[in-house]
Amino acid sequence: MFSISQEVVRIVREQILPYVEQLNCQVHQLKNGATLVDMGVYAPGGWLAGKLFVEATIGGLGHVDFGRFRLGQIDLPSIDVYIDHPATAGLSSQFSSWPLPRSEVPGTIHPMGSGPARAIARIDPFAQAWEYQDNHHETVFAIQAAVLPDEALAEEVARQCHISPQNLYILAAKTGSIAGSIQVCSRTVETSIWRLHKCGFDLHKVICGMGTCPVAPPASDEFQAMVRVNAAVIYGGLVRYVVNAT
Repeated sequence: MFSISQEVVRIVREQILPYVEQLNCQVHQLKNGATLVDMGVYAPGGWLAGKLFVEATIGGLGHVDFGRFRLGQIDLPSIDVYIDHPATAGLSSQFSSWPLPRSEVPGTIHPMGSGPARAIARIDPFAQAWEYQDNHHETVFAIQAAVLPDEALAEEVARQCHISPQNLYILAAKTGSIAGSIQVCSRTVETSIWRLHKCGFDLHKVICGMGTCPVAPPASDEFQAMVRVNAAVIYGGLVRYVVNAT
C-alpha cells in the first residue's frame, strides 16, 4: 500500500521548503525539532502557497488547479481538484477533524487539524470511517488557526503518530488568508464523499472525483472569513464522480 505521508513529505521538502521566500511563507524550527511552515498566519502566503497546502492535505493524490467561477455579476477565481482516491484523500487526510484544544486568543476560531498525519493516528471518526491506514516514520500535519502551533501540539501529534517530533512537518494558515481560503474552498470532494458515506453509498465503488468551488475573498476577521469559505463550499461547490455502479 502506498504511503500518503511519504508523498506529502516529499512535496514539503522539494516544493515548499526550498522556495519559502518565493511563496511568501516563513519556516520555524521548533525547540523539539519539528518543522513549522507559516503559510498564512503571520506570513502573507499567496496563490501558490494555497495550492501546495491543498496538495499536501489531499495526500498528494490529485491535481490542483485554478479556474474561474461566474454566476450573474459574481466573477471569482475557483479552486479545482481532481482526485483519484477520493475516500483516502478526503476521509483519511483532508478532513479537518483532528481534535485540538480551543484557542485562548480572543476573536479566533477553534483551530482545526488535517493532513496525512490523520491517516497514521486514525484518532477521529472520519479517518476511522475508511479502511486506509498509513504507516511511515515521517508525516505532515496541517492546521487552520489564527495563531501558530507550539511545541506541545507538535509533541502530541508526533506521539499519536508514533514518530519523533524531528520527523514532523506542520503547515499553518488562518482562514482569512489567501492560502487559508483556498484550502477550505478546495474541500468539495472531501465534504461530499463523507455525505455519500452517510447516505449509505459504497465508497469502494467510487473511482475518482472532481470538485470546483469559488475562492472566497480573504477577510481580516476570522469569523467573517469562516462564513465566507463555508458559504462558498456549500452554495458554490460542484462535484462530479465517476463510479462503478448501476
